[in-house]
Amino acid sequence: MRITWILALVLAWPAWSAEFTPISLAPVANRELVDQGKGGWSDQGPDNSLTGFPRGKQTFLNIPFVIPETGPAAVMLQGKKLAKLPESVTVPVPKVSGRWLYLLSTYVWGAEDQVATLTIQYADQTHQDIAIVLGRNVGGWWGPQIQTRAEVAWKGRNGLGQSIGVYLSPLEIKTTNSPIIAISIQAKPQDGSLAVLGLTVGDKPAKEILTAADWQPVDTSTAGWFPMESVYDKDSIAAWESAYQFDAPAGKYGWLIADGQDLRFRGQAPLRFKGANLCAEAIFPPKSEAEHEVRRLVKFGFNQVRIHSIMDVFLTENGGTELNAKRLDKFDYLFAELKKAGIYVNACGLFSHLWKAKEGVAEADKLRSLNNTQYFYDARHQELYLEVLKKFFTHKNPYTGLTYAEDPTLCMYEVLNECSLFFNTTDAVPPTYRVALQDLWNEWLIRRYKGDLGLSEAWRVEGQSSAIEGQNESLSNKTVALREIGSLAHASAGDAKRVADQTRFYYELETGWFHRVEQAIRGFGSKLLLQGSAWGGPGHLQELQTAANAELDFATKHSYWLHPAGGWTPRDVTFKNLPIERSIQDNFFQFTFEHPANKPFGNTEWNFCWPNDYTVEVAPFMAAYGALQNQAVNYRFVTGNVDNANFLNGIFGMFDNPSTIASEPLAYFLYVRGDVQTAPVIYRRALDNAALHDPFRNQGRKENQADSQMYMLFGAQAIPNDAIFAGRVELSFDPQKFPAVWDEHAYQAANDTQRKTLTSLTHELIWNYDRGFIQIDTPRTQGVLGFLDNQTVTGRSLQLKLNNAYGVVHFSSLDAKPLNETKRILVSLVGRTRNTGQQYAKRGENYKLQQQGEAPLLMEPVTADFELQTGHSQWRLRTLDYNGNPRPGTGELLAAVRGKITGKLSNRVANGVYFLLEAQ
Repeated sequence: MRITWILALVLAWPAWSAEFTPISLAPVANRELVDQGKGGWSDQGPDNSLTGFPRGKQTFLNIPFVIPETGPAAVMLQGKKLAKLPESVTVPVPKVSGRWLYLLSTYVWGAEDQVATLTIQYADQTHQDIAIVLGRNVGGWWGPQIQTRAEVAWKGRNGLGQSIGVYLSPLEIKTTNSPIIAISIQAKPQDGSLAVLGLTVGDKPAKEILTAADWQPVDTSTAGWFPMESVYDKDSIAAWESAYQFDAPAGKYGWLIADGQDLRFRGQAPLRFKGANLCAEAIFPPKSEAEHEVRRLVKFGFNQVRIHSIMDVFLTENGGTELNAKRLDKFDYLFAELKKAGIYVNACGLFSHLWKAKEGVAEADKLRSLNNTQYFYDARHQELYLEVLKKFFTHKNPYTGLTYAEDPTLCMYEVLNECSLFFNTTDAVPPTYRVALQDLWNEWLIRRYKGDLGLSEAWRVEGQSSAIEGQNESLSNKTVALREIGSLAHASAGDAKRVADQTRFYYELETGWFHRVEQAIRGFGSKLLLQGSAWGGPGHLQELQTAANAELDFATKHSYWLHPAGGWTPRDVTFKNLPIERSIQDNFFQFTFEHPANKPFGNTEWNFCWPNDYTVEVAPFMAAYGALQNQAVNYRFVTGNVDNANFLNGIFGMFDNPSTIASEPLAYFLYVRGDVQTAPVIYRRALDNAALHDPFRNQGRKENQADSQMYMLFGAQAIPNDAIFAGRVELSFDPQKFPAVWDEHAYQAANDTQRKTLTSLTHELIWNYDRGFIQIDTPRTQGVLGFLDNQTVTGRSLQLKLNNAYGVVHFSSLDAKPLNETKRILVSLVGRTRNTGQQYAKRGENYKLQQQGEAPLLMEPVTADFELQTGHSQWRLRTLDYNGNPRPGTGELLAAVRGKITGKLSNRVANGVYFLLEAQ
């Protein structure tokens, strides 16, 4: 049989150039390109398929391929999400020789490193193994971007409006005189699945395919950089900690309350939470390490942690709703240590946990592990969630003597992490759930409009054809379909009223579930503050998700500065190697346009990720920005290792990068202590209920075209996006109480287009978008982030001049007094860091690690000349070690001349980043 089809294949082979031999996958293809409800593509429905991919004789990047004309057209390999697919496939090849094998493929569901092994079998019984690596030979099919050894060969859009793509990677064939007789592909066990769409053998070298955008080495010389000391002392107390206000134990003032935009305890002043996300083992460390973990958080000014998340961590691996006793005991101990130190806790209920079929969950094997929108409407998922919730909140912590419902240390709770009916994943559920949701939709319409006649009249738009699709849709048969998220975000004119009704339906489902969880938690006796979920949606759906969350006690969003793309390990990702000061237009900052008026708001997941060179600036920037916008919570993602290594090896882990954590004390002063004042409102968008559900309300508004790695934009604005750096911005859902505001005069006064500076309305933050630095100029903290290029900046009482290097330098008073009156000042001078031997490669605007390098960690030398006004005649300048302890020695005496002291700082000479100035 095999000989017959190979012979037929050879005889019917198209007249390609002799330079190439395409190999047909038709005999082994096992996957349709579009899922029509029978297990096609990624099994997520027709709107989330490889829609539009061409078939037949095709040419991609001048390489010919043959794609099956009909039937299955891809070879999809097994992954945890698509477990019924084959682990390996062998493609017979009519004896062919060549120097290169061209792989046409893409990757669905997951984000791993090596995803498969491709084996070339030769007629002489030898073989060659080639690792197929995500980020090198292939990328994710959503939001395709060039990889280190692969080009985007084809781009399209699925039914959700999401950009999708396929990659071409040239794989070098070893020198052999024996022809190829077969190619096998073996999946590596992962969440995701490799989809192969074409194979061709030829002689065109990789450099001719990748020439247009090849990865070019970047000069990353670290000559003159010095090894950074980063050994952590578990027991030491840093010199700057005397300025912190950790009012221990946590919970001593009772329950946290929401007071307008502020958080406070009764009888106490408003406070802000500078938070850190805890994930996985950081939530249940060994008891011997718990105090160490807490001490580290205190040292760097974190007064709250976010647990990410309860059900993902504490449910047993065997299924059911029982909590993992061993893990819970370790968490109980950690919680008690946090309480003792004055650190509060915000817990998230669920992120990626999946139930098994034996728990009574329909199509359990087809549910995806992220963005679980079925909780908003599926009764069984809700029952299981509430059962686990009760067990957690009624569990008595043996180390505190209180249940979690009784303890005000657990002061905030989020129902679901990153989940919304207004997001694309609503459509990515198995058929059973899509049918159930449609049934609920039809029942909602029947209650509202009684029957088809009422519905037809309600949805009629003058001058447009009917929004109801003829005989296919009828309330009496419950066949009125739900529009997909893409169709909601980009509605047609005739669908305006239909779309508005569907978003009202989703809104009621979403808020209904949130309030049900709220009612349960109140029933347990807890008075903590609740939020629904920090997420969003495309187009006008973003504000709808915000409005749904604004019905609870507080609201937040998630956002990342230039989020890396292409994988989750440093050597796989591509990134834009830019500092914040060079462009404030990134989507990172736009989330604050979603701040509900008169509601506590913030960001519960943010970061600026390594391997970007400039991550040192993110903590002080987000602190200053959060204070300016009066954000009540500000959480960095994620803690990472409790003990940092002297080697950069994690994308997100903040304790994995000693230089980025070094600026956290500054972040505390700017944000928690409130050195940066909150700005007056410069812009408030006001939406009543009708406008909120109007799918065309953004027409004519300026669209923010920032590249969002979270597949959404934070709304279309009618004002310049950089207004967020000048004054406070809000979103009002009650135009009567909080009407629209746009202080254009204030913005124009803040934006000096000649000097190319933007100054906050508080006059404490100045962004020089020409030279690329941000100046902080408050009474108690003054400094600079970015590039000064030997220029001098002058503040209220401090004059600074940095050398040509990039850096972050600040002077912060260690008491309540301004800099020119205080007797103790913390100074830090932090530069960029790289591993020894770390090298970048660049392709267009994208960077990649060419070599990750090794220990020791190197820091770029930075020097700063300063002049400080003071009322004290003599000062002592001492260097501190990485732990904030004074180094041995007396330090340097500085005498005031005409009320000023001058000095020179060098992180290289000091072999560190911290200094202490003390009046004598």
